[in-house]
Amino acid sequence: MKICEYVPHGAVPDIRGFAPAIVAQNFAKFLKEDEAYIISNLEEYKDVFSKTEYGDVYRIGESALYRRLFRKITRLDPYPLHARAAKIVNTRPVDIFHAHQLEFDVKDFRKRVGKNTKIAVHAHITKKFDPSLGIADCYLAVSEYLKARLIERGFDERLVHIVRNGVDTDIFKPLDEKQKNGIKLKYGIDKNKKVIVFAGRKQEIKGFEVFLEVAKRLLETRDDIFVIAVGSEPVSALKDESYQDRQKTREILKQNCNFLDLHALKQTELAEIFGIADIAMLPSKSEPQGMTMIEAMSCGAIVISTATGGIKESIDNNQNGFLVDNPEDIEAYYAAAKDALSGNFEHIKANAREKILKTFSWEVVTQSLREVFCKL
Repeated sequence: MKICEYVPHGAVPDIRGFAPAIVAQNFAKFLKEDEAYIISNLEEYKDVFSKTEYGDVYRIGESALYRRLFRKITRLDPYPLHARAAKIVNTRPVDIFHAHQLEFDVKDFRKRVGKNTKIAVHAHITKKFDPSLGIADCYLAVSEYLKARLIERGFDERLVHIVRNGVDTDIFKPLDEKQKNGIKLKYGIDKNKKVIVFAGRKQEIKGFEVFLEVAKRLLETRDDIFVIAVGSEPVSALKDESYQDRQKTREILKQNCNFLDLHALKQTELAEIFGIADIAMLPSKSEPQGMTMIEAMSCGAIVISTATGGIKESIDNNQNGFLVDNPEDIEAYYAAAKDALSGNFEHIKANAREKILKTFSWEVVTQSLREVFCKL
């Protein structure tokens, strides 16, 4: 079976923690007995073709002038990205074209590559069904929650299948004390400190302001913890109602020698951070599934998150992590963090790793993907 993984809004190999790109590259990597290649965005790369650990990667992109002229001013877009992808597919035909973009133009793409290529559209978020884009051969939802939302918004239930996002359990794994101490030394962290981590986009939808407030309270009352915030801060974060307040809190925290504010990290670097984390606090307000949650669980961190969306399918409350009902309940998150810091929850960590291996390893989820593709 020949497959193309297509991710138009992210580069492969991923360099900014963009979930669709991470998913696409790992599906290509773990479809071991199949011939798979990737078409991704060019982004910061200069090479339009590379051989990588994930397989062959073709990169397409638009110049700044093109975007300004045909996207912002005229909105004509005479040579869209999917047309550039079709040109590659016509020189290297596939059985399945797997697009990680819910608004993918199925109708126009099918005209360009012919009817023999089956089209699978991967839903990482939910949108209303748009009949003008045509109908794919199947749609892939990352959780039961997202599948239900897609059906509610007009997608044909018969075409929607669940294929969860996965975790590379060889990268995201528990570390021994020697490994942890080495990483702590690298970041200037006392080896005796307990580490609390946030990872994700630094904005309201991810609960960044909740995390910062809890971190502030903990650092005011304890001297045995170290707090790390990891992630990008998109321009849209400036529009958040909490932006000004959380920036003030952030500045206070930056004056504390036990707080580290990091940009988005590569998967191997993020795995190091989760590897030294005692607690991963991820107070998202909405998640189709939640990749950072399962990555932290795979490393054996105690995950504290929100009982919303697809998160509830990843974390079983009080068994392999802890869930807070209200994502804006700072007191509840603070109490959960204090409990996790003071108690012995080795069974929580073990249960979390076990669930990841059984349900979310790339080997397991890629087999689910292959089964759907074989039915096509």
